[in-house]
Amino acid sequence: DGFYTAPWDFLNAVQTVLHSEVTRTIISPKANVANSSIINGPCIIEDDVIIDDFCKIIGPTYIASGSFIGMSSLVRKSMLGINTKIGFNCDIARTYFEGHDRIAHQNLILDSIIGKNVWFGGYSGTANVLINRQNVRYQIGDSLVDTGTGHLGAIVGNNCAIGASVIILPGRQIPSNTVIQAGAVVGKNQIT
Repeated sequence: DGFYTAPWDFLNAVQTVLHSEVTRTIISPKANVANSSIINGPCIIEDDVIIDDFCKIIGPTYIASGSFIGMSSLVRKSMLGINTKIGFNCDIARTYFEGHDRIAHQNLILDSIIGKNVWFGGYSGTANVLINRQNVRYQIGDSLVDTGTGHLGAIVGNNCAIGASVIILPGRQIPSNTVIQAGAVVGKNQIT
């Protein structure tokens, strides 16, 4: 084995790694965590990370070097790659960021995979639950596949730009190098 055939398998693997490898809190002496912020549960916070005022980080969470968490943001059970920047008042949960990502203010990113060098404009989000509470279905080729999970956000490729106030519905794919204009509701997979 060792290969993941579906994005939700990868997200499950990320959670497994976080729970098995991030077993205690380690904060680099070169990191800067505001006194008003709360680190709750096991977290690894690497060199040159800045966690601004009034943030809450719930473990297990891994935050790679050079990353920034903006004021009043909540980060839960996520893995943030090198130089990931999270803006003011964001809610990030069970998400993998490859690195060099920029997430502007007041975004909600849940149960998602975010490729490298992705930009999210302010007030955007990845919905992760269907309104009917059924399992999220994911398109592979011409087929919709039952993911076996009720929680799956977006799968966003590398070098994407997501405009302000964009909502990406559960289980949607955004291919690399895609630009989504402000105010869009992404209800179908993007095609390049």
